[in-house]
Amino acid sequence: MVNIAESNRKTWSNFNPIITLKCGITKGKKLDALAKVFFLSLLPASPPEIVSIKSASRDEVFTRLSYLSKSQIDWFETIDIEKSSDVIFSASKGK
Repeated sequence: MVNIAESNRKTWSNFNPIITLKCGITKGKKLDALAKVFFLSLLPASPPEIVSIKSASRDEVFTRLSYLSKSQIDWFETIDIEKSSDVIFSASKGK
């Protein structure tokens, strides 16, 4: 498994490169099992800069919600970003 950890996995579009690493995983059941448990995807972009909700502009709120939605973090991909940004920005900034 050390060979897998040391390989450049950023460019993998499937698990077939594992076969060439000589780590004991071959085509067939073992490779199919990996594909069922793991997935290949690009890492989300780095998160926007953290700001206080009390001083955040509407655009900063929108940017943060957009990041959460695109990264599919905690079901944020299901919300209406425009409407939510408006609600959060116009909410009372007190305690």
